[in-house]
Order: sequence, then C-alpha cells, then structure tokens
Amino acid sequence: MATHALLLRGINVGTGHQVPMAQLRELLTGLGHTEVQTYLRSGNVVLTPAPGTGPDLEHTTADAIGRRFGFDVPVVVRTAAHLSDVIAANPYPEAAAKPTTLHVTFFASEPDTSALDTTDLAAYAPDHLTVRGKEMYRYCPNGLSKSTFSETFFRRLRLGTSGTARNWRTVLAIDDLLRTAET
Repeated sequence: MATHALLLRGINVGTGHQVPMAQLRELLTGLGHTEVQTYLRSGNVVLTPAPGTGPDLEHTTADAIGRRFGFDVPVVVRTAAHLSDVIAANPYPEAAAKPTTLHVTFFASEPDTSALDTTDLAAYAPDHLTVRGKEMYRYCPNGLSKSTFSETFFRRLRLGTSGTARNWRTVLAIDDLLRTAET
C-alpha cells in the first residue's frame, strides 16, 4: 500500500493538547501501520497504512488519538502522489528562496470558495492567496506574523471544511520522508 502523510491539527501548541511523538508512533504502530515516522512535534506523520485500511484512515486515526489522549484531533491524510502534485502546483515559486513565507492549508474536503470568489484579494497585497482543489496556498512575503490575512478574514470566508496548515519547508520535508519511505 502507498505511503501516506497524516497531518494532525492543533497539537503541541501551548500547554494544551500535548501528544508526545513517541506515544503517537506507538499508537499508530499498534493499529497495524508500518514505517511510522514523525516530523517535528506539530503533528506530521508518515506511514504505510495497515493492510485492509480503507478510505477512512482520517477518521480511524482521529478516533484512536481521541481515545488515547482524551481530546479530539482533526486529521488530514494525503498520499505521496497527492503531496507531489501539491508541490508541483505551487503558484508562488518565488517563495522557494524563503520557504517560511509560504503556507499550505490542507483541507479535509474541497472548500466552498464562493465568498473567496467575490473577495478583492489585491487589497491584501503584498500577500497572496490561491485555492487549488483541497489546498490553499498563502504567500506572505513579509512573514506570517505581518500578514494582511487575519483570522477574521478566514472566518468570514466560511470555507465549510476544516484544515491544517504547514509552511513550505515542512511540506518539502514531509515530501522527502514520503519519497524515502517508498524506496
């Protein structure tokens, strides 16, 4: 079975929702998954799913984490091929020189972009935003902390799905782990 990336949302931020990576790897291995690796403490997992694992990997993983750690953790899953496509589709190649200025939000399902379609994104320059399929690319050349896209902006969009974001450096590192695991 193909290698997958599991992207956990909202763990190990501040003092809440702590998930030790060694315990997470142990949990996932106990579910029958193999070649389980984690990257950083922010919820990036690469693994080969257990035989017979169906398309509900997100839900079964989220349920197991909830039972083990006592809180809900949304999980988004991407195959190695999908992540390679995300990298190839990057609309902001100039961000490669400073990969922490580009963030990709991985959504659980395709977002409702109707509110975004009627938004004048040029008003948010120098920041840029592009949605392609189940991903949103956000390029903030002055850094995320100085971004003109606020949390209020994203709440107003009502995208209709949950997601989790990773900076470009992390996206590339996860891709590298996926490629290594598949060789």
